[in-house]
Amino acid sequence: SDGLTFNRLSYMIMQSDGSIEVSEYDSGSGSWLPFVNYPKETHNGILSSSEKIFLEGTVSGQITIHSEDEVELYDDIAYNVDPRVDDTSTDLLGVVSEGDIIIDRNAHARTGSKDLKLHGSFMALGSSFRVENYVSGSHRGNIDLLGGIIQETRGPVGTFGRYGVTGYTKKYEYDERLGNSIPPHFPRESVFTVVSWKERVVTNDSGY
Repeated sequence: SDGLTFNRLSYMIMQSDGSIEVSEYDSGSGSWLPFVNYPKETHNGILSSSEKIFLEGTVSGQITIHSEDEVELYDDIAYNVDPRVDDTSTDLLGVVSEGDIIIDRNAHARTGSKDLKLHGSFMALGSSFRVENYVSGSHRGNIDLLGGIIQETRGPVGTFGRYGVTGYTKKYEYDERLGNSIPPHFPRESVFTVVSWKERVVTNDSGY
């Protein structure tokens, strides 16, 4: 198998050992199913869903996450080995959304820090990489992003004016490694390559 595919709303938590825990939403019962752990040898670094994905966790190895809907970043997403600290790091993440990539309104608060850590290359083909409810509340902190953002329209992450600051301040740093290597089957800046990429992702034997 080239990867795993899912056909329900999914909550994915990447683990430091390279496995990924996935919970799917059962619309029939109106509840989330128990998490299932998929070791890295079962997903081969590629997970795709026809529905929305909630995503967080620690990236160990090279992984691409794809949704035909939206991707919501629910908490910190960080490399197990930060390449700025150890240049031998091979951790690399690609996130591909055929809708928007949305930072959850409370993502900054779940780890007890005001700042949000995001490592990876984020591609929003539907429109934008943006923050949920970016105009409400007070300043939430920084988006500490290591990687890159590919989007059709630049999405808002905060407001800055005479009446105060809402949302986040951008603290973006391009990951120079992306000039020479990309996450597994990560598409270039074209929806046509996404179609080609999706054809490489086959359903696993469990039917997910």
